[in-house]
Amino acid sequence: MKKLLYLILFCVSMLMVGCKSDEPNSPTDTPDTPNTPETPVNPDEPNDDGENNVLDPSNDPCGIDKAVFVPKPFSVSAENKVVFSSGNLQYHPANDEWRFASTQLCFVGADNVNIASTYQGWIDLFGDGTGANPTNASMDYQNDYNTLVDWGVNWIGDDAPYTWRSLSMEEWYYLLALRANAKDKLGIAQVCGVNGLILLPDNWEAPMGVTFKAGGYEASEVITYASFQSFTGDEWILLAGSGAVFLPAAGNRAGVNVNLVGQNGLYRGFYNDGFDGTSKEYLHMEAGNVSIGIAPRNLGGSVRLVKDVQ
Repeated sequence: MKKLLYLILFCVSMLMVGCKSDEPNSPTDTPDTPNTPETPVNPDEPNDDGENNVLDPSNDPCGIDKAVFVPKPFSVSAENKVVFSSGNLQYHPANDEWRFASTQLCFVGADNVNIASTYQGWIDLFGDGTGANPTNASMDYQNDYNTLVDWGVNWIGDDAPYTWRSLSMEEWYYLLALRANAKDKLGIAQVCGVNGLILLPDNWEAPMGVTFKAGGYEASEVITYASFQSFTGDEWILLAGSGAVFLPAAGNRAGVNVNLVGQNGLYRGFYNDGFDGTSKEYLHMEAGNVSIGIAPRNLGGSVRLVKDVQ
């Protein structure tokens, strides 16, 4: 059986964007995080691509109504298809409440430093397999992440438990590299000033007046986001209406330290085979170069859930 896996997305920019929460942002320094030689994860070193990513207040990414998102099927194996949720998963500790972000572009950001069971705001960077313990911020990745629960076991908004689930890394890999015309259906981009990765559904039709440029997966060169392609709010509404999925660079968390918000992201997968190892696979995206690597379980990351298509 395959091992528990998680997905990481590293994006580069100077932007720090997030949804407003109840407490002020608290930038902090980052302790060292275990790395691997093949694709090291180093939150201590910002990846500044020199772009001037200033968000236009009139294009607030959290103000674009999520109703414009039309979920469409993505193949994650030769037999199975899924649809993505309308935004990243978020949790309110004090109320023990789960929801999806108001839009695909929206994330909490630096306020994740407030992670605690009594926190009166929202968090969205979670340790490995913490569907039953979302405020676990332990740095002991060898001992404190061996009880693994997928986030989809919870009530999320009005959706009953087990409506949603996480993708496994095998499914992520199939979606990114093995489905028909896979490499033509993803592209790094900046949307309304937010850096990230766009994924297109299986049977995608380009909206009139919008041009999509594929690229970034296993690229040999450094690619900067806004210079590769960027979309306005009006263009993104058309793309979201065509089924496009956007994974924003929401940063990562090591303990209570939040790192590189708007500059990189970490997106998790889940497969519980009982393995108690300390490192798992992830999708690594740094300077627009998307690849597969390994990272420790304690690194807090974003969660984007899916629903199986019947």
